[in-house]
Amino acid sequence: MRCVLVILLLAGSVAHAADYFVAPTGDDAAPGTRDQPWRTPNHAVDSARDGDGIVLRAGEYNLAGPLIITPKLSRLTLASAPGEEVTLRGSHPITGWQIWRDGIYRADLSAQSLTGARFHQLFYEGVRQPLARHPNLDAEHPRTGGFVYVYDKAPRPFEQFIYADGDIPFDDWPDISQAEIRSVFGLGWNFALTPITEVDRERRIITVHRVRRHFERMNRYFVQNVLGALDAPGEWFLDYATDALYFYPPDGPPTDDAVRVPVLDNIIEVRGSQPYPHEYLHTRYQGIRAEATLPEDAPAQDLVEDITIEGLRIQHARQSGIVLRGADDARVVRCTVSGIGNVGINLGGVANAHEEVGNPRVVPAEGFSGGVGGGGQNIFFNDPCSWSVVEGCDVFDCGADGIFIYGDFNVASNNHVHSIGLLDKDSAAINLWGEGNRAGRNSLHDVPRNAIYLKGIGNMVELNDLRYTMLETCDGGAIRMCQRNLTLRGNVIRHNRIVDTVGYGYPRNSRTFQSPYYTWGVYLDDFTCGTTVEGNIIARTARGGVMLHGASTSSNTRPSAMTP
Repeated sequence: MRCVLVILLLAGSVAHAADYFVAPTGDDAAPGTRDQPWRTPNHAVDSARDGDGIVLRAGEYNLAGPLIITPKLSRLTLASAPGEEVTLRGSHPITGWQIWRDGIYRADLSAQSLTGARFHQLFYEGVRQPLARHPNLDAEHPRTGGFVYVYDKAPRPFEQFIYADGDIPFDDWPDISQAEIRSVFGLGWNFALTPITEVDRERRIITVHRVRRHFERMNRYFVQNVLGALDAPGEWFLDYATDALYFYPPDGPPTDDAVRVPVLDNIIEVRGSQPYPHEYLHTRYQGIRAEATLPEDAPAQDLVEDITIEGLRIQHARQSGIVLRGADDARVVRCTVSGIGNVGINLGGVANAHEEVGNPRVVPAEGFSGGVGGGGQNIFFNDPCSWSVVEGCDVFDCGADGIFIYGDFNVASNNHVHSIGLLDKDSAAINLWGEGNRAGRNSLHDVPRNAIYLKGIGNMVELNDLRYTMLETCDGGAIRMCQRNLTLRGNVIRHNRIVDTVGYGYPRNSRTFQSPYYTWGVYLDDFTCGTTVEGNIIARTARGGVMLHGASTSSNTRPSAMTP
């Protein structure tokens, strides 16, 4: 019955208690009617009530804060006017540029109400620009070029490595107090951004904040966030000590509104609460879901129900474009999400549990820790969603996952997701965690690791078109699972088209990277079992079609408790 209701709601059959209108030429003191619209989406959401509809007229809206939808706004619709293009941004334009030297311009952020601002993203004419770095970004090989390589292990390999003579020009940089390392380390699937704490130039040892796995010989990395490294068009540097922003524009002096920096963590936030037995998705838990306990601090259920977010362009957030926590029967439809620091569309309010992964956070992430262990995704979970839909969305240019779905009986369908994982290589175009979720008829491509990752019970992945995956990492697949619990069963992977699962890495004791390298079409990792893989077309992988890594048919399970 609930699936039928979803179809009816998407067809627009529900009448609103009232329709309010917003336009860039409006006035927040107006009544919010079609002829006298409000001016800001923030005012509209703050003024709306249960069952209202908010219609945004064409234009660009630079938000003063996230649009917050609470349980009192259940049955709300937030949508663009039919046929009109609406853009919601969480960024601030930078003006007041003055020439500094050698084609580089400088702006004083303290003069623009941005004192103390922290950001690792900058957009020029809508295009993401690289933070000042060495080696420079290799435009012809943006995924595999522009790196130097760890020369050898150091005495404390979790926080140190030895760089090769001549690789990093530390002697040419008078100030490295804000310098950072971005690295792909370990065995080729870990990624981190870590501040440099010390450089021993005599022994060529770089010391950073401790990471979760050893630095190994041939791990690739670059140094960033150094003013002395700002030497290529497009590069920029924020001096935290002086609130000065430096930028080397690609084509002359920057005009007003050409340079934008994200200042909001999220653009739209749905803030409900839903208790959930997160424990059953943790690698240390080996029981069935029915016996998993709720956290001691589990919230009382207070759902945001029956909302629709439709037809919006969402741009420029430090963390997520759209976040839904504790939503039931919600719909995100025909939205375009881009220029995001971490997750594009985030059902469950998830975040990576490692501080060094992804776009840095101004506010530390919190939640219940779960995931797949030190070699993969460790996640902070918050309030999951249920019976919700992400449909017909375009998601790209995101630091981490394109669409992350956490909860039960949610659907991601007919979405186009690509060019994600810019700042977290161990991410997926669509991530499914929980029970009874479905990813179907999506087009997913050009990703550093997985197109689809799933973990849980009774999830379905079908009829997706997956191509150009595993472009920057190895030991994985276009579709990957990593259960580590023999009772997590009933998942189905069927009728997908999987081509060009590439892989990039190097064998141990080698100093030569290889591609294609060590990938499969479907990767059932670490004791994944009770999973049906059928009817898929798999072609052009490095190792094979389907990988079974320790699969089991042990009778020491209770499949009768699982969703069929």
